[in-house]
Amino acid sequence: MQKCVPLTSLLVIGASLLWLTPAGAQERKGTISGLVTDAGHGVLKGASVDVQPAGKPTVTDTQGQFAITDLAQGEYILTVSYVGLDPFSKKAAVTAGQESD
Repeated sequence: MQKCVPLTSLLVIGASLLWLTPAGAQERKGTISGLVTDAGHGVLKGASVDVQPAGKPTVTDTQGQFAITDLAQGEYILTVSYVGLDPFSKKAAVTAGQESD
C-alpha cells in the first residue's frame, strides 16, 4: 500500500528567472525553473509541472529539475502533481531584471 504524503510539503526550490533576449525582440521573455522534492527532500522524477495561464506543462527530469521557457512578464501559478501525492501550487512572477523565488 502506497503512503500518501501531502504535496503541500513539496518544495519547489530555486524557481529562477532567466532572461532570453533574441535580437529585435519587442517583448522580453523569461524562464521559470526549479527542483521538485518531497517532504523528505527526495527528488520527484517524472512529476508533472503546469504553469497557468500560459498552459505550458512539463515533466521533471531524473534529477527532479524542470524549466518552462518563453514566458511573458507577469504572474503565474505553478501546479505540481505526482502519483500518490496531493497537488501543490505556488505563485511565481516573471519580472524584468529580477529573479523569481
